[in-house]
Amino acid sequence: TFLIVWFFRFPQLPQKQYTYTAILHDAFHFFEKMSYTLSTISMKSLLSLGALIDTSFEHYKKNLPSILGTTLWLLAAAIPSAIGIVLSQDGDAVNVTTWMSFGFSALGGIIGVLASIHISVALIASLREQKEGNITDPRVFLKKAFSLDLSYVWATILKSIFVGIIPLIPLLISIGAFSFALRSENGMLVNVLAIVAFVTILLALGGALKFSLHYNFVPYATVLDGKRGMESLRTSAALVKGRWWPIFWRVFLPKALYTLIFVVILAGTLWTTGIIGIALSQGSFFLAKLFALTNFFISTLITAGLIPILLLTDYYVYENLRETK
Repeated sequence: TFLIVWFFRFPQLPQKQYTYTAILHDAFHFFEKMSYTLSTISMKSLLSLGALIDTSFEHYKKNLPSILGTTLWLLAAAIPSAIGIVLSQDGDAVNVTTWMSFGFSALGGIIGVLASIHISVALIASLREQKEGNITDPRVFLKKAFSLDLSYVWATILKSIFVGIIPLIPLLISIGAFSFALRSENGMLVNVLAIVAFVTILLALGGALKFSLHYNFVPYATVLDGKRGMESLRTSAALVKGRWWPIFWRVFLPKALYTLIFVVILAGTLWTTGIIGIALSQGSFFLAKLFALTNFFISTLITAGLIPILLLTDYYVYENLRETK
């Protein structure tokens, strides 16, 4: 700061009238104004990674009863799959019970997907109320979510088209051309198309990553702000525009941290129950099914704890983007 002031002010005045003490005084004054400016700008900047993690986890702890009151319905949705495990048979024989086991497992998978969508919508709908310190009744938001489920699903389908299908089209074309070239005897053509296919793979992955972040906040625009269809995609993209890398780290790193923690907990728990199950079952298919059922509900329970913290991270980034845009 001293050098900046000296560079701009010293040539303007006679040396006798502008001493080093005066330069130092102006330097401190300049620094004071810059500090105020930077503090004003920081109020409108994105949350730091540390603040984001602290804020989302504090929200999670504070509202844990209400959050679990919503997500634990996943256990109820898992009952058909649990019945499928109970009905499973030892050996390769196919009978009515085997088909019933398969049917319940398939039904449980479908119900699990639908329940996950509904619960996610209910959670997102309740986050803003929880942030403002209001007490939220899970039943109210689970009921409210029914009116938002179709809009959420449609917005998710549109998002998937941009994230998954559009980047995939040039990739499929290039791979198809490369496969066709392999049948020919033109070595040069094969080499060129192999390079093109490799580059296209990189571009497709880059495009998928780019679009996934651009449209990462579609669920929040849909559920919280009433945006529908393409409007929710445009809203999300407008918030991300010009801030892709800062947002990428704020979305990716906290999720990676939380996922790693829950995966370690899950792996440790399943490893422990697996060791116990092997020691106790001693070839008993009934006990093996019992431990498989236990592991299934443990996995569902841990998933019910992981989903909210992932949604909370994106929610606070979304709100921060709306405030600083």
